[in-house]
Amino acid sequence: MLMLYLPFVLLFGNIFADYQHPDTDICTSTKTMKLCVQREVIGLRGEDVILPCRFIHNEGNNIKELSLVWYKHGKKLIFNSSTNDTHRGFKGRIQTVGNPSDGDGSVRIRYLKMEDEAMYKCQFEFDQSVKGRKCHRTKFQAKKDNRTRLKVDVRPAILHIWMTQENSSSTVELECKGEGKPSPSIIWRNPHGHLVKTSIVHENPSIPNVVSVMNIRGEDPPGNYSCTVENEHGMEQKFLMYKGPKSKNSAHAQKAIVGWLMALSLFFIFLFAFGFYIYRKKEEITQVIYRSTATSQNQNVSTVLFCEGDLCSTVFKSIIQFQ
Repeated sequence: MLMLYLPFVLLFGNIFADYQHPDTDICTSTKTMKLCVQREVIGLRGEDVILPCRFIHNEGNNIKELSLVWYKHGKKLIFNSSTNDTHRGFKGRIQTVGNPSDGDGSVRIRYLKMEDEAMYKCQFEFDQSVKGRKCHRTKFQAKKDNRTRLKVDVRPAILHIWMTQENSSSTVELECKGEGKPSPSIIWRNPHGHLVKTSIVHENPSIPNVVSVMNIRGEDPPGNYSCTVENEHGMEQKFLMYKGPKSKNSAHAQKAIVGWLMALSLFFIFLFAFGFYIYRKKEEITQVIYRSTATSQNQNVSTVLFCEGDLCSTVFKSIIQFQ
């Protein structure tokens, strides 16, 4: 009788040994259990990623109440399907993809952050009975060398593009600041579509941020210069308009305009100061007339004042009115 079942046992054992979920590439196994994960998963910052995990066994009804636990760095619990415990850094961002009770331990992490990059461990917990004895809680996890490394990459983007030129120099600098992970390449093209030689400066290797500087000289053509930031996850392109070198006549004209504006400003300042001076003098003379007239009326003494110009007329009229 045993000989009749032996081929089926061997066949089932071979199927179990060879089983591997299509989304996984590395497994931890015993004679009756196997847990498979993906060695490396690459996600993009701000987007979603799935960490695959599958648990299978041939224990039949000896295993019950399957639940799923995920750890970050092997120790920090980030998710428990039976208690719904979730680490604060993953609140609202981690959820199961399938049903852990069926051995599907895959989880989705949403809105990836750079700090999510780490090693992750998948673990299943269950009640297990041996030869009909009372069940006890058991766990089965991926071995240390069989865990999932999550890498967080960044789509290429242009953060800033600008142009600078020193007044005393005929050279114009076009600068393009981009980011991406892996580190992006930055390509400049002139208005004719030809590649332009540039220099690269790495600002922040961890993201990384990259600045590309291109120098334009007088012999370079005017028009739209394009900056393209690119890595394996895509590309972004922006343009800068270069109108050509400034002529010497234009520079002289600009200096002349600045000079005239400064002279005009000084003239108006002088005019205001002179007007204020005349106004103060009028006020002083008026006060003297008031005092002289009041003294003359009290002492019956006639006062004669001599004036010139428009100022004389104003003073004379003031004297007549007081008399």
